Amino acid sequence: FYCLNPNELGLSKRYGLKIENKMIERQESTVTILDEDILLINVRQNYNFTLRDFKELKIASIRLAKHKGVYSIIDIGEKTIPDKEAREAC
Repeated sequence: FYCLNPNELGLSKRYGLKIENKMIERQESTVTILDEDILLINVRQNYNFTLRDFKELKIASIRLAKHKGVYSIIDIGEKTIPDKEAREAC
């Protein structure tokens, strides 16, 4: 879904994504573009954050930023713990 519109491909339901012009929402996280160069990434509370989650957030961030360099504000919920692979990927 990186280059194409996921809504048109039916991938929104498959990956649990809700896609709007300035936000990509998943069950455990949201990525929102606040300005041309600022992203807000929220991860819900009490979640075991995996490498797959990291990769999906990265793809969502690139898509919203339209391949431009941006600043990211990351809000990780209380008691959310990234696993070892996710920590190493950062």
